[in-house]
Amino acid sequence: MKSKLENWPNKWFGLWKEYGDSYQSFPSIKEFIDPNFKLNNDLNKICRYLSSCQIVATTSKENFNHPFREEVCGAVSYRTDGVWLWLDDLADYVKDYQIAIPNNFLDNLKTNSFEPINWDGDINQLDWPIM
Repeated sequence: MKSKLENWPNKWFGLWKEYGDSYQSFPSIKEFIDPNFKLNNDLNKICRYLSSCQIVATTSKENFNHPFREEVCGAVSYRTDGVWLWLDDLADYVKDYQIAIPNNFLDNLKTNSFEPINWDGDINQLDWPIM
């Protein structure tokens, strides 16, 4: 898992194969469970950032199975800080399930002093995941 956190090749994060059949090309969320992540980082600042940056798209609630419980998730939004793109349920997984984010993603949060960005750029310039 450490190498995935150190070498994450994308500027998006938080889509998981556990979401369903259409997501089998994505990694398993279980590969990113790291109990040490919360010991070495300020989860409150991280989760506030992840849940407060600009929403750029919202999905249908029918799209996602919950990766840890036998239920379908509600509607999920994509958020961005203009550099990274993630689903807004990522903050819940970081807080509740000990999911770690890639090092370069965390470095970006630190560069922004953990202050959420209200970005209004061109969403077509973002690194969207390919389904």
